Amino acid sequence: MKYSDKQILFKAFLVEWGLQFNKIAPIIKYITSYPELTSKLKSFNPIKIEDINESQLEWVSLLSLLDNITETKFFKPYWVPIQSDSYDYFIDLSSDSFSIFEIRFFFFEPYCWFRKYIFKDISEFLISVDDPSIDLDSQLIQNYEESKKITDGFFRKRRMLDLDDDV
Repeated sequence: MKYSDKQILFKAFLVEWGLQFNKIAPIIKYITSYPELTSKLKSFNPIKIEDINESQLEWVSLLSLLDNITETKFFKPYWVPIQSDSYDYFIDLSSDSFSIFEIRFFFFEPYCWFRKYIFKDISEFLISVDDPSIDLDSQLIQNYEESKKITDGFFRKRRMLDLDDDV
């Protein structure tokens, strides 16, 4: 894909999501200024502030190339990758809470992608540094349990479809 085509896609993204997207750089800057926050994100290597626009341009461009129905239905242009070297962590611009999540793939039939929430509300995550009443560890455990229930549901679906022989 030509870079000019990528720029067109990115400009279209900014028309729809620009106001929310402009909040990402300050959020990343805040997270990276507190090691106690970055430590809550396993193997987190935050994107550099100066790379956010280019990263989103590449993300939106990548999505335009997807042709698998499972992927085109799942991946969204309003997700902002916040990991510098991979697509592990995202912030969701479509939600007022700007949730942070990982993407996971259920690699047994019926194959599917799903989100594993790390923090459902970015503001709680950010203010936890100054507010001892916010227990991030319990939120992480709760979100892990929720993710486990999702995968358990996928395994139940496999059993209903009589696909258990593959595992």
